Amino acid sequence: MERMTHYLRPGYLAYEVIAFTNALRLVVERARGEWTFTPDLDGGVAVRWSYHFTAKPGRGTLVRLLIGPLWKQYMRPENSLRNAEPGRFAQSSNGGGRYAGASARRQ
Repeated sequence: MERMTHYLRPGYLAYEVIAFTNALRLVVERARGEWTFTPDLDGGVAVRWSYHFTAKPGRGTLVRLLIGPLWKQYMRPENSLRNAEPGRFAQSSNGGGRYAGASARRQ
């Protein structure tokens, strides 16, 4: 189940996922995601995101060594904004980036 926990217009969104139905249900108790959107001087938007996973008892090492790195790769800007149009996306080294354009969507 996924639910939005905070929304501050125009630039902040937080949500939580519990009761996973996929393979994550075996190792993850819950996950929290936070996104911030900050307009920049070029007319684009700086996008920053972070995720926190809470492991099930005895599964912390597995989450840290396997799920964390896999999720980090999955959320790389070139993967998460693959179908951004029109515009451009510049990657940040610390989870996020800058998008300039009208819209971005995840496939």
